[in-house]
Amino acid sequence: MKKIYSVIKKIKNQNRKIFVIGELIFDYNFFIKNIGKSLEKNISKFEIHKELFELGGAGKIYFALKKIIGKNAYFISAINKKKIIKKFDKNIYFYNHNLNNIIKNRYWKNNKKIFQINQDNKKIFYFNEQFNRFTVNIIRKNLKKISAIIIGDYKHGLINKKLISILVKICKDNNIKIYLDAQIRSLNHVDHRYSNLDFLVFNIRELNLYKKKFNISGSEKKSLLQIKNKLNLGAVVLKKGSKGSSILNDNFDYYHSKAFKGKKIIDVVGAGDYFIAMLASLNNNYCHKDILKFSNYWAFKKISSKKI
Repeated sequence: MKKIYSVIKKIKNQNRKIFVIGELIFDYNFFIKNIGKSLEKNISKFEIHKELFELGGAGKIYFALKKIIGKNAYFISAINKKKIIKKFDKNIYFYNHNLNNIIKNRYWKNNKKIFQINQDNKKIFYFNEQFNRFTVNIIRKNLKKISAIIIGDYKHGLINKKLISILVKICKDNNIKIYLDAQIRSLNHVDHRYSNLDFLVFNIRELNLYKKKFNISGSEKKSLLQIKNKLNLGAVVLKKGSKGSSILNDNFDYYHSKAFKGKKIIDVVGAGDYFIAMLASLNNNYCHKDILKFSNYWAFKKISSKKI
């Protein structure tokens, strides 16, 4: 799909900033190989032959966005001040705190993930008000050059209802599009904190949780319409994995775009991040059907190859 690269070139030339706001997760990837049997137990023995560290969570959205718009991508998050990463670029703004960031340890063998160990931080963030002010001040300083804001809410407490409502108001007043990638894990996470957004993005599992919580039934299109109306959303975007994606936009037009196929799937981690990065980058410069198609393709490129 050669057209996507001409699209990216046009986006970069627009020189408009997009900010990603959300929780930072540390992703550690360990690549292991079998080196025989353990002398103590009759089990296989492995060694780590390669390690790869990445910024995960909303950090992954930022780096996906950076591949599209380069220097016009910005990131706001929070980090344990003892673990400040020295080699981060000037477009990243970190609020320093004393809590532990979430860590995900993924173990790979022969290009396949075999298991994952999470070190989750279950504490309630005590610095929400400070982080809110930190974030809003940065956004206000850059208002004239911002075309969109992407929020990644990973439900660990950093993104709060008050911050979302403040950002929504700022965006409405300044004609800035606001996108939110929902990470809804249970019915307890389904509420009205995501009201009034321009774009709410979620997957099939999260759609079913909305339907159960709000007592919604009917076809996919009818379900999206009811969610859109209940939360007063501009558009709802449904990620459907191997079945592509759908959108019900602000004009109540419904579009579906098929997923791309044809290559071996290597790693699905980060596909949603690439999807929303492209979705926000196009920023209504194309019809929504084309926006879905380009976003599907960008996600497909992520899961079907190690590098783009």
